[in-house]
Amino acid sequence: MEPDPRHARPAPKGPDPFHWWAVRLIGLALAAAALGLYFGGALNAIPSPARQFLTAMLLAFGLVIALLGWFLRWLLER
Repeated sequence: MEPDPRHARPAPKGPDPFHWWAVRLIGLALAAAALGLYFGGALNAIPSPARQFLTAMLLAFGLVIALLGWFLRWLLER
């Protein structure tokens, strides 16, 4: 049985496919939502340490997702 020739071809380079753009957009939207919740006062009903922790976790999660959108695409195109 012959090896599959699709595995020998390099990853295509060119315009950013939609799913990578969407991953980065979702990550940045989560980070922006964290900042909006914190500075907008929507979480004022909970104690300050919990509010800061939740905001920091949401901000970090959003930034990690956004950075993974770039990093994973870079890894796949190498």
